[in-house]
Formats: sequence, structure tokens, C-alpha cells
Amino acid sequence: MAQSKPGGGPQTGVTAVSFEPVSRGERLADKVANALAESILSGASAIGERLPSERELCVRFDVSRPVIREAVRSLIAKGLLVDHPRRGHVVSSFGREEVTESLTFYLRGRRLDYAKLMEVRALIEIENAGLAAERASANQIASLLDAAPRLEPHPDAATTALADVEFHRAIATATGNEFLEVLLDSIREALITVQLPTLADPKIVASARRAHERIAKQIAARDGAGARKAMRLHLQEARRGMEALRRAAPKA
Repeated sequence: MAQSKPGGGPQTGVTAVSFEPVSRGERLADKVANALAESILSGASAIGERLPSERELCVRFDVSRPVIREAVRSLIAKGLLVDHPRRGHVVSSFGREEVTESLTFYLRGRRLDYAKLMEVRALIEIENAGLAAERASANQIASLLDAAPRLEPHPDAATTALADVEFHRAIATATGNEFLEVLLDSIREALITVQLPTLADPKIVASARRAHERIAKQIAARDGAGARKAMRLHLQEARRGMEALRRAAPKA
């Protein structure tokens, strides 16, 4: 980045990162926010550091205070900055929880489309099963074999749904790819919500438990193709169960 203008040097105790003045045009605040975000995500502005004052940022970017305020508000909303009561705006950590929370909020604001959710789930989970068969450690395989038969009917269907999701997440963990874990976590609450009607049915729960056991055995056998097939059949069966319940439900 270019050096800041004379008189625009960093204040004592704040980050020394310099910024380029941004060009005029539409959404000037977005340009400032993007520059600040790049500084944070690249590590140039460290976690816990205080952002320069509004006055100094105005000088560095050669923009007005309202532009800086709008840019800062957008970064606070995204979780990259926090408003500290004594220190001002501070660079925040941005981890897995923030990513999955953002996607969860996005889903909450929409009517759940079961068919679309199952399409996404199949894309993620079928491949997860195959990769887990190829990469899982001995301990992870032992945990999956132990967890598979634990899916049992419960008076509270949410408890059963949580056990189901945890089994599938363990498979994602066994892939060794944290991005796949994040993707599955992002639809976790949606999956629990849509599965409540089916997992209140003991017959469906028993069928799902058998499917879990088949998947776990294929992963334990290091059979990637077999694990993918077992997961595909499991998800197809889950979808049929949900569709059958919907057809049987009384019309509103």
C-alpha cells in the first residue's frame, strides 16, 4: 500500500497500516470497507488492534466522515470489527463460528425449501462419506462405528435430530477438510428443523439407524465408492420419508 499523506500518520497505540486514497464514484463507503477488510484479512491489521480515528481515516482515504462511518458500520455487521466502549473500533477475530452464524441467519430469513436443502445436503454429504473412507483416522472410524447405532427414538424429536446431525458432522470431520465441516455446520439448524417431523416416527428412526451403520461400515472398510453409495441411498430414503409425511398431512 502507498504511504499515508503527511500529517496522516498513525496515532499512538493504533495500527500503523497505511491506505490508498480511494477514487470518487458510487458506493465510496464500499471501497473504503473493502480496503479495510483486505487489511484485516491479510493480517496487516492484527486482531485486537485499534482502528485509527475517524479523522485519521478521513485523511488516509481522502474521504468524508460519513463515508468512514458507513464503512465501519458495515465491517462491524460482518464481524471484522467490534465497537469497544473504551478503545473504539477494534479488529476482531473472524472464525468458523462467524461464518456459520452468518449463513444460519441467511437461512432463517427465508422459507425453507426442503427439496433445495436436500440437494445441497447431497452434494456435501455424499462426497464427505467417500473422503472419510479414504482419510479417516483409526480413532475417527472407531467413533463412527460407536456413534452409528446410537440414533434412537426419543420423546423429544429434537434430541434425535441432534444425534443424527452429530453423526453426519463426525463424517465431515473425518474428511480432514475443515471447509466441508463449515459448509455442513452452516445448514445444521435448517437440517434439524426439517427433520423433526420424520425423526418423531420410530420406524423412520430405526431405518436411519440402519443406514448410519451401513455408512460407518463402508467408511471403516475404506471403501470410498461404497460409502458414497450408502450415503446416497440414506439421503434418498430420508427424502422419501419426508415426502410421504407431507402427503399424509391434513391440508391447511
